[in-house]
Amino acid sequence: MKVQLKKIFIVLLEIAFIICAVLFTNKLFMPKYVSENQDGRIAEEFYDEKLPLDVVFVGPSTIYNAVSPVWLWEQYGFTSYVRGNASQTMWQSYYMVADAIQYNKPKVVVVDVTFIRHADDFVEEPSNRKALDGMKLSKVKLDAIKDSKAEVEKTGDYLFPLFRFHSRWNELSMEDLIWCFKDDPVTYNGHLMQFGTSPTAFGFTGYDAREEYMLGDKSVAYLRKLIELCQDNDITVILMKTPAGTPNWALQYDAQIMTVASEYNVGYVNFDMLADEMGLNYKAHSPDEGRHLNTVGAEIFTNYLGQILKTSCSTLIDHKWDAHYTDVWNEKVSRYEYDKAVGMVEYAAELEKIRKE
Repeated sequence: MKVQLKKIFIVLLEIAFIICAVLFTNKLFMPKYVSENQDGRIAEEFYDEKLPLDVVFVGPSTIYNAVSPVWLWEQYGFTSYVRGNASQTMWQSYYMVADAIQYNKPKVVVVDVTFIRHADDFVEEPSNRKALDGMKLSKVKLDAIKDSKAEVEKTGDYLFPLFRFHSRWNELSMEDLIWCFKDDPVTYNGHLMQFGTSPTAFGFTGYDAREEYMLGDKSVAYLRKLIELCQDNDITVILMKTPAGTPNWALQYDAQIMTVASEYNVGYVNFDMLADEMGLNYKAHSPDEGRHLNTVGAEIFTNYLGQILKTSCSTLIDHKWDAHYTDVWNEKVSRYEYDKAVGMVEYAAELEKIRKE
């Protein structure tokens, strides 16, 4: 009997070792998104939020550049996180919200619709990886993979990234090993800091001109699903188009978004036309000719957006008087302000370039 139990124990120990080895190898070979492509950290770092979130922002790269949750906290005392990713489709935004409800149900969801103009068959594997690899395993993740992957891709490659990234063996660095065990934040509740400017930017130059302005059926269907999911969970929804100084939108899109918004009685704001009112200057507040905002621009936009949230969402309250919240968020502020101070040295040099233009 003792011999049999010993054999069973050894077998279980071997199985446990194999599982640990697979998990470690999987983690080792996955891109870490630390030194570059830091937007790949946004999905994973969401799960580090222990306190309730007031607001969750979803959308493509425009949203994680345009919104600064730590600044929103500093100005209004609202807790928030940006669940955005590069080229994030509307179906991925839907699943980010569904996942957020499972782990940290927000009071308000703000949806950046900028990317909805892209075709329903849009697939970009590197962006999919950044959004999906960091999600915790659940039915929501499985459904997100199914609706996001290309036909030639396999679901198993997303569940076990080792299958996809095993060829990285000759690219592995000390960073890969360190970040198998290290879990320090890279983003600032989903915001990515940058301080570049665009001395040659012209500002808002009008809207996109193309032959077809109809939004895709799949994209609109998932926008509807997202709104319905939030309303079923008593979550306020706000739709917005983040401000940009490039022709990446069309008024025909506005009309279609507003039709959906009015049907569900939710708000929609196109911030393109409000740049001057907010005080945005794409020369000084964008690193890439107006396509995205830098951190200085993000603070301007976040302050403006925060006022809208404060006046239109009665469920939001200022938590800065609650020690339970301030103990956590003051640490976020300290890290944010320190790193911003370093970045502002670069920004001052960038502004000098603009002055000399």
